[in-house]
Amino acid sequence: TYNKYRILGSHSMGTNNAQTRFRMRKSGSDQTGSNYRYAYVTVYKNSSGTAAVGENTAWNADHVRLTGGSSYTAAHRTVSDIVVYSPAHATYQTFMNIDVAYYYPGGDAVFRWSGMCWVDSSSGTSNTGIKFYPESGTIDNARWEIYGIVDS
Repeated sequence: TYNKYRILGSHSMGTNNAQTRFRMRKSGSDQTGSNYRYAYVTVYKNSSGTAAVGENTAWNADHVRLTGGSSYTAAHRTVSDIVVYSPAHATYQTFMNIDVAYYYPGGDAVFRWSGMCWVDSSSGTSNTGIKFYPESGTIDNARWEIYGIVDS
């Protein structure tokens, strides 16, 4: 219906340190082809005082990583803000701006990922949905809001 969508979400994981991932959907099916290209700038701070800036990237992956491994504690929610551009367009490819903050218990650290994802194809991707899923276990305490943005 819209050319842009904003997805605001929060959740915790059912398994400690499991990645949160997503795929686009088309006509009721997950898009599992190697068409996902993403790049995040990562910033983190851990309990020993170490802080660093790094990156997390993939080219032609079959999914998008939303986190590097989130906490299973309900109090340690992962929060995300995703803007999706032209998901159902027949000519333009889908592009997303992504911001995520989460607690990674495996490194006793808090992370912020900020970046983008491009869903590659020879023409528009005509995506009709998005599916968030865990690397392992379950996604718990999930709350997602999706807003269609009207062109002006």
